[in-house]
Amino acid sequence: MDTSQRKRIGYYIKRNDSILDFCIHKSDFDQVCKDEFDKYCKIIFQLQPIVIAYEAVSLSYYELRKSLDDYDNIWLEKSIPGAGYFCIAISHLIESTQKVTNLLSSVTAFLASTQIRLKKEVGEVDPRYILWDSLRKKLHNENFSYRFLYELRNYSQHSNVPISEANVHIDDIVSDTRKVKSTLYINKIELFNSGYEWKKGLKLEIQAQDNKINLMPLVDEYIFIIKALTIAYLDLFQNDLTECYQYINTFYRVYNIPKDVIPLLFIGDTVNGQPVPNNMEYIPSEQLLWIFNKYKEIKVRN
Repeated sequence: MDTSQRKRIGYYIKRNDSILDFCIHKSDFDQVCKDEFDKYCKIIFQLQPIVIAYEAVSLSYYELRKSLDDYDNIWLEKSIPGAGYFCIAISHLIESTQKVTNLLSSVTAFLASTQIRLKKEVGEVDPRYILWDSLRKKLHNENFSYRFLYELRNYSQHSNVPISEANVHIDDIVSDTRKVKSTLYINKIELFNSGYEWKKGLKLEIQAQDNKINLMPLVDEYIFIIKALTIAYLDLFQNDLTECYQYINTFYRVYNIPKDVIPLLFIGDTVNGQPVPNNMEYIPSEQLLWIFNKYKEIKVRN
């Protein structure tokens, strides 16, 4: 942005006849005001990528769980194996493999981006980075699910995730009260026969597992760990987020912005007889509210 250009705060509203009414303050939003704005609002752009990365993980997890539930309903309609049974089973296996691969990739992206961004924002000697990174390492050391599934994503770039079967357990097959529960299993033997070089300690842990590793309990635990890391990350910046929230509320009050509109930063003077300047930027109040609400939602989300 050209700092020499004139800046003013304003907004627009839509009338019933679809005409836009613009309101622009006469006083300039000078550099002192802009510096204060940047100071308080930079936290929005620091935290937004983190929350988006976490929401991508949550969406991938939801899609995997929904896929299993959808196939449970399909199996529930099948009284006994018959025509088309095998095709459904293969589709179940394919879709499960795809959803698991997507989930593992989204979690790895989250873990990489959070660590890199935090180190960049505060530095690796900052107490906040040390606190969060210590928690990450602690959870990694204490949970086989974290160690195994993180490395399984790396394995997936070498070979397909070896989901050997989508086991379907049907209770009371001849009654109207049947229950169906799908379970995904990883073939342990295939993990070792692929030629992938597992880390020695993790390899020993995998060898101690059953030949068919029950995947979904590990996935559920892994997602719980990612949630804990997300909350811990956002907690580091809770004061900054609160100060930004208070600043934006004051901003609305000082500039008399209606609550149901998004304020704008108009840049430059009007030209060629136009009623408003050609250049404008949205004040990120909606983004702040989204982050604030997501923060509260993540803390209570099951």
